[in-house]
Amino acid sequence: MKHHRAESAKGTGKQRAAAPELGSKISLQAGERRYKSIRATLERHHYGSYVMINTCTGEYVLGATTSQAHIDFIERFGENAPGWCTRIGASVFATA
Repeated sequence: MKHHRAESAKGTGKQRAAAPELGSKISLQAGERRYKSIRATLERHHYGSYVMINTCTGEYVLGATTSQAHIDFIERFGENAPGWCTRIGASVFATA
């Protein structure tokens, strides 16, 4: 697979900034899609745990905490693998 580096247009840096943002958006969407496809099973067996999904492969790791999921993710996929993480079955954000 060839990798292409974005070149800036006349030194403005606009293309350089856009490329990582686009990659992040694609990674986010891939993580959300994969989670939706396995959500029911994860909620049934691992409610309240954390899942971290490799957005390139769709494989994932589980952890009792975000830190544990992240550590296991890096051990399994390497520190440069793109990942997406969420708490299973419960929002990690609180509202009043």
